Amino acid sequence: MELFVQMFYRVSEYSEGFCDVLGDMFMECVSHGNNEQFFTPIHVADLMACMGGNRLKPKQSVCDSCCGSGRMLLSAVKKCAEENDGGRLFCYGSDIDLICVKMTVVNLMMNSVPGEVAWMNTLTMQHWRSYHIDLQLIAGVWLPILKITEAGDTSFIRKLENAMEDNSELKRSIQSNARATQLTFDF
Repeated sequence: MELFVQMFYRVSEYSEGFCDVLGDMFMECVSHGNNEQFFTPIHVADLMACMGGNRLKPKQSVCDSCCGSGRMLLSAVKKCAEENDGGRLFCYGSDIDLICVKMTVVNLMMNSVPGEVAWMNTLTMQHWRSYHIDLQLIAGVWLPILKITEAGDTSFIRKLENAMEDNSELKRSIQSNARATQLTFDF
């Protein structure tokens, strides 16, 4: 109970400004590095959002197919909000770990970011559940509304398939260059 109170205090204290407090808490207090669950450092995620080249515009979408706690998505939204007077992107995220999916959902909801987070294996496209976050304007404040859909009921997979069909050159490139490789370090 004491650990829960400390975690609740830290999340409420530091969760403003598109910060991923849940990911840090998870690594520090829950996983302790087990299952190789280390998330991208926040400064690196922010740098990657800046290096995208294109200016992100509100209502565009951004996708992270292995979202962890949603850190990369939050960095992209932060960049968009800074450049567009608080405007939000629509975030697509997915992960094979249900705890990570739920952390992303909570992070997006705490920051009033619309999107869909799918619990799925993005390599096999096997889908188990999706969490849809919509925003409703109530008394001048955007409040998140959560809807949960079950296996197969997702726009995330259709979005990926449509992106491949719309860009036949990208599809051919992926098909011709995709091959299984083992990462090795030779010394």
